[in-house]
Amino acid sequence: MVKVRYKEILAQRLKKHYSLCTHCFDRQLTNTKKIRVDKSDECYICRGLMNQLDSIVEKIIESVENKYEFKTFLLGASLPAPLYEREDQIRARFKIRGKESIKKELTKELRIKFIKITKKKLTI
Repeated sequence: MVKVRYKEILAQRLKKHYSLCTHCFDRQLTNTKKIRVDKSDECYICRGLMNQLDSIVEKIIESVENKYEFKTFLLGASLPAPLYEREDQIRARFKIRGKESIKKELTKELRIKFIKITKKKLTI
């Protein structure tokens, strides 16, 4: 009960101080009931990157189709340091620990979308 109340208070403080997209907001507060976040054109952490997943996957597919034959794949990403710094700043301010990073969520979501489109298997 106390833990749930703390997460609700934290969620309200995050909403008050930062404009975050749903992806970045939910990543900071895992295991909570969905709290409505106003659609943000300018997310403080990702600057809209997480809302561009479909177009990123399309670019990946365009770059590999008709060039490579494959049955399995591994997909990774390299992100600019300011994305990590902004997320770290929020996590330090609100003492948020042990949550998934933006890079991990981004690559996970891209892999899921890539699998759905290509029907290929992820290399383990």
